[in-house]
Amino acid sequence: MNPANPDFYNRSNSSPALFNRCVIDWFGDWPDEALTQVALDFTKDLELDASAFTTQKGLEEPQARHERVAQTVVAFHKKVDDINVQLQRSAQKYNFITPRDFLDFINHFIGLVSEKRAELHEQQAHFDDGLQKLKETGQEVTELQAGLASKEVELTQKNNDASARFGQMTTGQREAEEKQKACTELKESLEVDSKVVAEKSAVIESELAEAQPALDAAKLAISGVTKKALDEVRKMPNP
Repeated sequence: MNPANPDFYNRSNSSPALFNRCVIDWFGDWPDEALTQVALDFTKDLELDASAFTTQKGLEEPQARHERVAQTVVAFHKKVDDINVQLQRSAQKYNFITPRDFLDFINHFIGLVSEKRAELHEQQAHFDDGLQKLKETGQEVTELQAGLASKEVELTQKNNDASARFGQMTTGQREAEEKQKACTELKESLEVDSKVVAEKSAVIESELAEAQPALDAAKLAISGVTKKALDEVRKMPNP
């Protein structure tokens, strides 16, 4: 029986007895106090944070925030009614705005708030998951960096050991080369000395060969000297 319903006139024309035999109580517009109270009752379960308002002065308590929302809903409803009056004057057309439309507007507002809150919760869940992934990734990077630091220390130690061993090998090789050089020089010196000794041996053997007949003759001559002759020679002042 809502006059704002498009079927209102069709029903009244098709069923005239419904209107002829019944008494219809026509209610006018609700007063602003009633609209505000209805809006306040319908929106009392909404979670309203102070940060959702452009100004937070005087809205520290939840009841104050609910009253402000109810007043805003009533203001929108009244604004639509004023616009309809302007349309009636300019275009000779009037859209009925009834309390039922006000209740539909409140339900639509509550549904829209719930929908947007669900979207925000979903986005927050995605953000939380992303932050958790970032935190886990950061922790993995920290662990990898710690492992890399320990590997770098180990690699540095191994490089130092390898450098020390290479230095020892280089020093040993240098010493071996020096010893080999000394051995080569000693060998060459020994070869020269051996050649000199061989030459001197040949000279001595040649001289011995030449002196051997005289030596043999001297030995033969001495073998014939008697002891008495030797004693006489010792007694001489200048033998």
